Amino acid sequence: MEISVKRTGGSRIVAAFLGFHALVVSSAGAQTAAPAEEISRFGEYAGYGEPVYDGYVRESFYIPMRDGVKLACDLYRPTRAGRFATEPLPLVWTHDRYQRSSNQGGAVVTKLLVYPGLADMIHHGYLVATVDVRGGGASFGNWTGIFNPDETQDAYDIMEWFAGQEWCDGNLGMFGGSYLGGTQFMAAATESPHLRAIFPFVALCDQYDVVWTGGIFRDDLTHTWSELTKMLDRSSAVLPVDGLEGESDKKEALAQHEANLEFESHVRAMPFRDSEHPSGFTGYEIGSPVTYLEEIEESDVAIYHQAGWFDTFPKDAAIMYRSLENPQKMVIGPWFHTEAGGVDWSAEFRRWFDYWLKGVENGVMDEDPIHYYTMGAPRGQEWRSTPQWPLAEERRVDYFFGAGPSGSVKSINDGTLQRTPSSSEDSDRYVVDYECSSGQVSRWNTAVGAGGPSPRYQDQRANDQRSLTYTSPVLEADLEVTGHPVARLWVSSDHDDGDFFVYLQEVTPDGASTYVTEGCLRASHRALQERAGLPFHRSYASDVQPMDGKPVELVIDLQPTSNLFDRGHRIRVTVACADHENSDTPVFEPLPVVQLHRAPQMASRIELPTIPVANVPANPQGE
Repeated sequence: MEISVKRTGGSRIVAAFLGFHALVVSSAGAQTAAPAEEISRFGEYAGYGEPVYDGYVRESFYIPMRDGVKLACDLYRPTRAGRFATEPLPLVWTHDRYQRSSNQGGAVVTKLLVYPGLADMIHHGYLVATVDVRGGGASFGNWTGIFNPDETQDAYDIMEWFAGQEWCDGNLGMFGGSYLGGTQFMAAATESPHLRAIFPFVALCDQYDVVWTGGIFRDDLTHTWSELTKMLDRSSAVLPVDGLEGESDKKEALAQHEANLEFESHVRAMPFRDSEHPSGFTGYEIGSPVTYLEEIEESDVAIYHQAGWFDTFPKDAAIMYRSLENPQKMVIGPWFHTEAGGVDWSAEFRRWFDYWLKGVENGVMDEDPIHYYTMGAPRGQEWRSTPQWPLAEERRVDYFFGAGPSGSVKSINDGTLQRTPSSSEDSDRYVVDYECSSGQVSRWNTAVGAGGPSPRYQDQRANDQRSLTYTSPVLEADLEVTGHPVARLWVSSDHDDGDFFVYLQEVTPDGASTYVTEGCLRASHRALQERAGLPFHRSYASDVQPMDGKPVELVIDLQPTSNLFDRGHRIRVTVACADHENSDTPVFEPLPVVQLHRAPQMASRIELPTIPVANVPANPQGE
């Protein structure tokens, strides 16, 4: 048992995960005891309740599941002058894949350290709990894959158990990021009568689209995450539950984890969304929140989505938001998986859960449901709000690939980006370069800790030079792009298949090429459907179509973004056939030769979701 009587309202929130790194999120200053004016708006919350508790007690114990498997739980109960709260309280919890608490170099690391904003909630009258998933941490049992059915059923059992305790008033919420975000959607799908609201940070909705994006294997992400979780599941650093038998129980649980599923080898053997499941693995669709939209909607659980423009999962957040009719909010900011600065998440946590778990009329559902950050916007104007996604004022504008030179880059072709299609039967020849890469710091490898505390994409000029590029004239006015860009490539090849990566970039007057967003697709996976208003590639085995040497159209939806391209800068689209530091593209000899077509009837282009900018001419340069 751990006891604290020290107020810990802090200056930073640190949220999670994957693995050991923390998602660093700036927060407001310390709470004050004096009554405050009632303020409730995005990132600000004051005057709605006092921090009447001055400490907490952490208890750790096992919760039995329906089949007798025991899951390790840390429970934080608020105290006043060293005594427990006497009244039943609402509870927020997380289903933890990365050890609910551990000993790191002699220091105890708990979720209150990882998410200091939770301490503020405890002081305002909330219970907080973290539970190691089956087969992880100090919990017993085996892990059989991401969001496996046993794990999801466990979530239901855990919530029933919490709601039945005398110290809980039956109103439950959930919090957490990455894997811990996905478990919230899965818990909502169980339609527990006690789960009222969730707050998923940087959460995936479609397992296949992360592991095999567009049919292309994300080997670096998958390998690193697989090795990380394997290590954590066997690590004795995890804290035991309280009691004389806690240590022996932990050892027994860790021994059981030796039989956990080895993730990487299983998914490598499953290149299609409907690939036959290897023994013990539940498969992509069973383990994806997007499969359970109907159940999540029927639960009527309130959902606060948080995503980052450079995170692995911004499209996932947009898909879930657009696909559900639940009460919802969404925030998308300029961060990677590992950092989310500039917002007081402590305020947003408590605003959200006060409304949904305590019935506090703080107006959180009266404001615009979506807040987003526009990169490159004037200082003080970066954060905007909107009642809908995509934006009502969006105008989708085609920018066609044209002949060069643009004079802006020494690429394979130095093509142009223009508002009218080519009038000739043109194409650009490209011998595939398997050394192309967007860099070792990307939205894919920062999901498992690469890049340090403030990751940033490298200048893309080196990758541009190995690729096909299409660059606009210098912009005579600012141009805002907010939403989901879509590339339409007409390609042919002397090989039956190929991987295609499309990057949207902003080029400064000195030639620096800044990454904005990307998309990719394996040509044989080009069969097209639609999901949440976006192009969708189902990638079933039966959908595979070889290229057969003929021109084919690849429709590639890029990750969503919001970026103001500055006057005096250029827009660039780069097309490559490999991203070797982030993805596993098969290497063929002799090197495949690709043709990217620009003829009127095969006009390769990118469709940009443009937004009117004040004082911007109706026809920016190049239109």
